[in-house]
Amino acid sequence: MSALVLTDVQVLLGPCAAGGNCLSGTPAYDVSEWVTSVTLSTTHDIFETTQVNDTAKTRVPGLADNVVSVEFNQDFGSGILDLEYVMNQPGAASLIGTIGRMLIRPKNAATSAGNPQYYFEVVFSEWQPLSGSVGDISTIQVTWPINGVINKSYS
Repeated sequence: MSALVLTDVQVLLGPCAAGGNCLSGTPAYDVSEWVTSVTLSTTHDIFETTQVNDTAKTRVPGLADNVVSVEFNQDFGSGILDLEYVMNQPGAASLIGTIGRMLIRPKNAATSAGNPQYYFEVVFSEWQPLSGSVGDISTIQVTWPINGVINKSYS
């Protein structure tokens, strides 16, 4: 059995394309250089269906709830495209508080059978422009809800 070691994950994010289409095209910003961890998670609502005279609880699954969690190293680089600029641009261009899109690949390479891409519509619901303690690397941890399903493609 082989194992995958994540050493070069590709994470792209950005606003939805013109016309509100969040699932086509490539998101505008490659934030891979700042990512230290990424997790896609799915949970389901569970509803109890236990009836009188049952001797154990019974349940059925409901709707899926998908989230993406990302940890970034903060960077206020001298270039115009630093992480804070990407997420919290001045004026109406800020991604925080908007619905956008993300694309994640296990390797920073073309999509293939050995490097699937996960893409989805995401709610950029939170952001911490600065976080850390004296002497520590400043990191940002976010958990963003996903609108709908997590799509997976091999091409």
